[in-house]
Amino acid sequence: MIWAARRTPHVARFILIGIYTGTRSKAALRLRWMPSLDSGWIDLDAGVIFRRGSGETDSSKRRPPVRIPDRLLPHLRRWRRMDEQSGQHLIDVCHYHGKSIQKMRRSWATIRDAAGLDEAVVPHVLRHTCVTWLLQQGVSSWEVAGFVGMSEEMVRETYGHHSPDFQKNAAKANRNS
Repeated sequence: MIWAARRTPHVARFILIGIYTGTRSKAALRLRWMPSLDSGWIDLDAGVIFRRGSGETDSSKRRPPVRIPDRLLPHLRRWRRMDEQSGQHLIDVCHYHGKSIQKMRRSWATIRDAAGLDEAVVPHVLRHTCVTWLLQQGVSSWEVAGFVGMSEEMVRETYGHHSPDFQKNAAKANRNS
């Protein structure tokens, strides 16, 4: 899918942020390059994405700060340079020719179709993929929950089977019977 988005920068940015941080679509589209009261922002110097503005209260859709993953950081730095060099005063990280994006509809569908994926592949799949990959790499459910902003119970119940430790103790106990 990222290959299909190579000529559509706003979709490529959205995909990489979503897949590497598990940030919800709305929060990813509202990320800015500067501190904000009403929107999340990226602090490249500190290596942190603040998914909610300093004046916003948290809701049931948790948006905790997240450390910028090593694989995402070079992209963010490059995008920031590109935005600064464009001569426009670009605030949003994901933008379409300098304009804010409210929802990823037509461009998402175009890229998804170009990648040969079916309609079940919606933007929220990026969040699921992030959680799955983290668990497959052996990251604890507690740490995954804090990273993506969901309860540990949700991580265990919905994604726990992706962990390499899933049922490991039960399998060992069965051998010793």
